[in-house]
Amino acid sequence: MKDQARGGHAYLDESTQGDYLVIASVIAPGDVREARAALRGLLLPRQRSLHMKDEKKTARQDLIVATVCNLELTTTIYVAKPSEHKGHTGARDACIQRASSDSATQGVQRLVLDRNDSYMKRDEASILKGATRAGVNPVPFNFGHMSRHEEPMLWVPDVLGWCYARGGTWRHRVHDHVRIIAL
Repeated sequence: MKDQARGGHAYLDESTQGDYLVIASVIAPGDVREARAALRGLLLPRQRSLHMKDEKKTARQDLIVATVCNLELTTTIYVAKPSEHKGHTGARDACIQRASSDSATQGVQRLVLDRNDSYMKRDEASILKGATRAGVNPVPFNFGHMSRHEEPMLWVPDVLGWCYARGGTWRHRVHDHVRIIAL
């Protein structure tokens, strides 16, 4: 498998079912176009983006998960218990700080978070704090927020995070495709 992190693009999404998860999927820049095409190929008529909580049919869910698991990328799931991090906001901060620190030390070029207007300024502060903790200042990668309908690569961490959060056979299906870091 290629080293996606070095020079890669990271796409982050969250899941708040149970523990707070921030899922970071990293792909080599040269693989992004092909991955986007594969993901867009999953869209149904009039569908602007994929979001696993909206997918109802198990066969369709299976197809989406299989497609994502066949992409050339690496994914890390950062797990924080809200009770240990001053609630959901603190858990999110901890996860994004660690994802930023890892991205800085691994040579990521670009980090894109799923857009949530209420967290944008906090996320920027967490990214700066994470990079600083890694001994890197200024932040060595470009970062920003995009909506899921603007960037199909944001669907990848959504799919993998949904599977992990659901547990059981869904978690088992993605077990070999994710690395878990508990905070």
